[in-house]
Amino acid sequence: MKTRNLVIIFAVAFLFPGCVIWSFYPFYSENDLFKNEILTGTWQEDDSTQWKFQHPEIQKDGQKFIDSTSYILSLNNGRGDESEFSVHLFKLKDTYFLDFYLENLDTSCGENRDKDIELWSLHVMPVHTIAKLTIEKDKLKIKWFDKGWLEDAIKEKQIKISHENDGNNLLLTAKTKELQKLIVKHSGDTLAFQKGIEVTLIKAN
Repeated sequence: MKTRNLVIIFAVAFLFPGCVIWSFYPFYSENDLFKNEILTGTWQEDDSTQWKFQHPEIQKDGQKFIDSTSYILSLNNGRGDESEFSVHLFKLKDTYFLDFYLENLDTSCGENRDKDIELWSLHVMPVHTIAKLTIEKDKLKIKWFDKGWLEDAIKEKQIKISHENDGNNLLLTAKTKELQKLIVKHSGDTLAFQKGIEVTLIKAN
């Protein structure tokens, strides 16, 4: 299933059923990360949606530096809708994967809670989603694993993995090593992506 507005799909992931696999834990470990500039820059979807990847500035031991092992993704659909994600690129068995995690969602409580926080955001928990990345010269192809495929495979006992399912939503609760076994084993299975979200990005001039 292709989409024209990933901003909305991710931002309300826990309010409406989606087509991607959600995980409580990340699909990558720190040892999987490496310095790179593969995603850096601005990319254009075939509509007005703009994807801007840049490395975050982090502070450690009182010093600021650029973390070139991770990315901040700013999505802008050209109609005023913006959202920000933490994205980690990693490679397993000669295949690139992207772990997406929604940033800038304030669900804090107590004294530090934003007084202007909206009620809906208190009911949304950021999750990790996983996609396979194919890199061409000036083009990125991103394919998310299909949630429906995984649900069927679990139901038919073809796949065993720790999860919670309330009848409407499936959330993986397995740790990173178990998650990686799943995505590596099925990264070449066309059925695993058949109805998942697919996006092609062209490098902007």
